[in-house]
Amino acid sequence: MAIPFTTINLDKPRKLKFGLGAMVQFEQYTGKKLTEIGSDMSIETAAQMLWAMLKQEEPGITPEQVYALVDDNADNMTDVMSAITEALQAAFGQSERKNSGKPKA
Repeated sequence: MAIPFTTINLDKPRKLKFGLGAMVQFEQYTGKKLTEIGSDMSIETAAQMLWAMLKQEEPGITPEQVYALVDDNADNMTDVMSAITEALQAAFGQSERKNSGKPKA
């Protein structure tokens, strides 16, 4: 079974999947180890995770472009943070939804 994805609606529906590639991108970009991130995730860390996930489908996307996508298209930050958290939990087998196909955010 593949790691499930979460859908977030920004400029278009986008798949968030925190797979191995996104994990490596995140750690290389930030210098942070995933095992060091606790339940009190900062906005900066969440944004970096979002970038790493979006980069899997759009390799040239920059962190600044991700920030603009959220600022220009998200209804609210609670939905964005929920989608990021859900994708992270799904990667480690903690998601209850397991991708129902229902868009988030």
